[in-house]
Formats: sequence, structure tokens, C-alpha cells
Amino acid sequence: MDMTHSSSYPNQAMRRGPLLALLFSPVPFAILLACAGPTGPTGAGDDASTDGTGSDANANSCANGVRDGAETDVDCGGSCALCTDGKKCSAPADCASGVCQGGTCQVPTCSDSVQNGLEVGVDCGGSGPPKYHGFGCGKGTHASQACSSFPNDAGAPIDGGSGEGGVPKFQVAISWNAAGGNAYVDYVLVYGSSPNVVFNSQGIYGGSPNNVCTSGPYTETFDLPLGDKYTYKVWHAYCVKVNACSGCGSDTVVATGGPFGIAEDPCP
Repeated sequence: MDMTHSSSYPNQAMRRGPLLALLFSPVPFAILLACAGPTGPTGAGDDASTDGTGSDANANSCANGVRDGAETDVDCGGSCALCTDGKKCSAPADCASGVCQGGTCQVPTCSDSVQNGLEVGVDCGGSGPPKYHGFGCGKGTHASQACSSFPNDAGAPIDGGSGEGGVPKFQVAISWNAAGGNAYVDYVLVYGSSPNVVFNSQGIYGGSPNNVCTSGPYTETFDLPLGDKYTYKVWHAYCVKVNACSGCGSDTVVATGGPFGIAEDPCP
């Protein structure tokens, strides 16, 4: 066998230069693979906010024009801003008014048991109407009584006008068993908490009393300024002139009562 041709093959490969030999060597492939690095998804250090799940997306969820997350209405409720009146809610804490009824945030009122709107206390002050206390009847001595109210169930005090400094008034009806006639008269006066503050039955400060010349159940009505505590006295007087209807002396107190009065509720 002629070995000349077969023995010359390795020499020919070597003569083709070092580049060809390098390509056929296993070492370069290992180097290339090591330098290429990972070919899969990037690591945890890459920016993940672009997929809509990062912190920037969470921060903007309360202003994206969509009801999502824990929101009860679009961009409000839950961990977002308070919902305005008429928006959907699941609890009072979702609403600016603090009142959630029927799944809807309610308009503030003066009777919702919540301090809201312009109120300075719970259902008190601000734009709401004032509230008052002191209504009703209180019994006095000798079957007498005083019943305080606003007239005609109006729910508001009487306009004070120019009298007593323009202070609004309430109405009190004082009842007792009168014993007038045959030279005797009854009359009733109301006294304020300060000394010498006396009102007659027309609500006139310092005015003359209205004498009652009849006997039996009788009622006198007074219009009195709000805000004070009052008492009353029923007086009985004898007149030397038969059938006279005026207090003539020997006046004695036959019934008393109080205190009574209507005043505006203070805010808590």
C-alpha cells in the first residue's frame, strides 16, 4: 500500500495555518459559551414597573379613572380619597360626609348624628338650625303648672323684635285654680334669674299684672326671652270695694313654680 498520500494529510492541515486549527479545537467553544452569559429572562435587578405591577402603578391606581382595587367608586373609597355625596360606599369611612346608607354616601344633615358639613359639633352649629331644650310642663304648688313651648308648634322661637334687646322668645302657659271675684283678685308674675327681673302676663318687663276677677281653672300666657331660668308666683289680693278688679293690698302668694325656660343647646 502506498502510504505517501495518507501520511501527508496531517501535514497539509497544519500548513493551512493556526486559524483552522483553532476552529477545530474544543477550547474556543467553551470560552464563547462562558462569555455569552444567560440567555433567559433578565434578573431581579431589571426594571419591572413597565409591566403595570410595580410601585408606580400602585401609586397611580387612585387616579386612573377606573374603579379597581379596594375602591368603592371610581378613584375613591377604600385606601383612596373619600367619596363625595352620591358616590358608592361600603362603610361610613368611605364617605366625606361620614354617612353611608344603602351603599351610597349621603349629603350632610343636621340630624345624622355625625359632625360633618360646616358643623362645629355633632349636628350642632354651622349651617344647621339651632336646637333647643326646656320644652314641656313642670308642676308647681297648689295644682299650678308651667308649660313651655314655641307657639303653634312652629319649631322656632318667636321673633324678639325690638323688645328686650331683640332676643328671641318662647311661650309659657301658667295654669292654676283662680279665686277671684267678690272683692278678691288673682294675678301671676314671672321672675328672671337676676334680681328685679319681673314680667307680667303680656311678657312686659316691669309691667303691671293682669288681674283675674273670676274663680276656677285659669291660664295666663307669657312670651319670655330665651336663655334664662324663670320662676312664677300666683298672688291673691283683697279689695275693700266689692266686685272691684284691682289689687288693693294684703297681697299673698298662693302658688309657686319653676324653674322653667327654653334655651339653645350648646355645642359639645
